Amino acid sequence: MTEIWFRGQSTAVPPAKPGAHIHDFGDGLYLTDRLDVAKQYADTRVSQGGGKPEILKVNIKTGDLGKVLDLRKDARWAAYLDKPTIPGRPEMTPRALIKLSNENYFSFFKQFLKLHKIDISKFDSVIGPELVRGGNQMCILHKKGALSSLGRRIVALFRPLIPKITGGGLIVPKPKISTRPGRIQGRIVPRVRFRPMIRKIGGNILTMVLMVLAAYLEYKSNQKFLNMTKRKVEAEIDEILTSTSAMLDALEIDYGGKKPHANVRFDLIQETIMDMPMPDGVHDAPPWVTLIHCIVSSKPVNKVDPVQIKANLGGTVRRTPHHVSVEIPLTKEMRQIYAAYEPAFEWYERVFSKPRTWHSEADRWQMMGEAWDLYWDRHKALFGEDDKALTE
Repeated sequence: MTEIWFRGQSTAVPPAKPGAHIHDFGDGLYLTDRLDVAKQYADTRVSQGGGKPEILKVNIKTGDLGKVLDLRKDARWAAYLDKPTIPGRPEMTPRALIKLSNENYFSFFKQFLKLHKIDISKFDSVIGPELVRGGNQMCILHKKGALSSLGRRIVALFRPLIPKITGGGLIVPKPKISTRPGRIQGRIVPRVRFRPMIRKIGGNILTMVLMVLAAYLEYKSNQKFLNMTKRKVEAEIDEILTSTSAMLDALEIDYGGKKPHANVRFDLIQETIMDMPMPDGVHDAPPWVTLIHCIVSSKPVNKVDPVQIKANLGGTVRRTPHHVSVEIPLTKEMRQIYAAYEPAFEWYERVFSKPRTWHSEADRWQMMGEAWDLYWDRHKALFGEDDKALTE
């Protein structure tokens, strides 16, 4: 029989050191069978030590837990919990006192072990009720003051939990739902139509470019020249901003709490050409613009750099760099999808950057495949399975 267990933790808080805290069943690696309880633990650890909440999931076969003290099936434990500690005081049971203060759990557990002459050192794990928050908890007991070999195997099986995404937004899945680790649960939302939105941003940038150009253009009525410039610059901006890499950069900046901007640098070129028939031997060619770069950044840049002048075949070339920024709007759906996947990517990155001895080479190859599947799942959720972005 396979059971699903969860662990709630913080990305910035390491596991407690042996003996540092009083735990219900002693020192060990603790898991819960309820997702909402795991979230409570994650939030508590974040409030105490910072970082971000992290929910991990693991599928465990009961036969893989070594020797288990399963209090869920132990009639002695149920009777002990409901027997009053003071005769004639039915409200003074271990169960009631533990619910009143969870710190009482370990002392009552030790008394239970002593009463029934149970040598806990002979067991690898303990499963019993979580009387304060609800559900059941499992403790993979430490051995010799450190994570046991069983504990290391369980850690190697941990996978990040991804909230279910549906057309109505994000939904936390019920614990009974069983899915392949590392894969999105439920129906993927229809792809987000981000290209029209981005093209609107490109249009705003293009308007700024043409305004600058028109200001220098003596014959503003030359619509053919303006249209030619518009088509050229518009195609370049569109190609850059509608790429998936640009959108993922914008979402990453937004996920970090900052506003993403499209920063464009274009140069206004004014060229003076040698022309002997002219009274002064030169004439000014029509100004034109060239796009230098278009990048996504958290810092907007709006400025005009000093003019750069170079000699050119008896004439001169005046280059004036312009920098303009436009904030990139992101839809609620895009933010939800990105936020749902990003903690999982961060977990995989940490695992890959700090290899643990209990992750075998086979484990790592399997996780690399899962991370790649996760990448394409996010791509499909954001851009659609048939989108050309999938091949970029």
